[in-house]
Amino acid sequence: CIIPFARGRVLSLPEDRCAAEAASLAAQGYKEIVVTGIEIASWGKNLKNGKTLIDALEAVAPQHDVDIVDVELVGATKAPCVRVRIEGAEGQSLSLNDVTANTKWVGDVIEELDPISSSYTLEVSSPGMARPLRRPCDFARFVGENCELISTATEGRRKYAGKIAAATETNVTLELEDGESVTLDFSDVKKCKLKPTYDFKPAKEGK
Repeated sequence: CIIPFARGRVLSLPEDRCAAEAASLAAQGYKEIVVTGIEIASWGKNLKNGKTLIDALEAVAPQHDVDIVDVELVGATKAPCVRVRIEGAEGQSLSLNDVTANTKWVGDVIEELDPISSSYTLEVSSPGMARPLRRPCDFARFVGENCELISTATEGRRKYAGKIAAATETNVTLELEDGESVTLDFSDVKKCKLKPTYDFKPAKEGK
């Protein structure tokens, strides 16, 4: 079967995420939920004592005055790439030297957790303009900014683009590009990132 290779490395979804998604579906009126996976027998092998990679990094990050923006595992199964995006503890941008200096402890944490059985490449970088948003505090910080969001919905609309109008501890409200607004619980948000605005207009003379 080529599906595991086509989809990339298979990772375990933590129990709290499974429970949150099940609760969200139940609230939508679903009566039956079937839990399955590509390699069911492998569930939990990339988790250590229930701790995910991002949990482990977030536990150590304050010691180095940085914040873990996002962790992503991409690439082929036999040689994946672990991408860790970081910024200053107060949200400030980090220089290339700062990022380089933090790479060692990030690598040490990953090696200690040992979530990947094969060899891998580690990339540590700043979040960039298309910054991922994954926590309530991220959405609250960027109220008024444009974003692109993908929900966990299995039916109907899944993709949204618009301005972050408001954010609480439990949900986010977007003013969509078509003029409508929508409020989504964070448990229903699969992925979200800022949508940068690029200005390619030439600068006026004298400025």
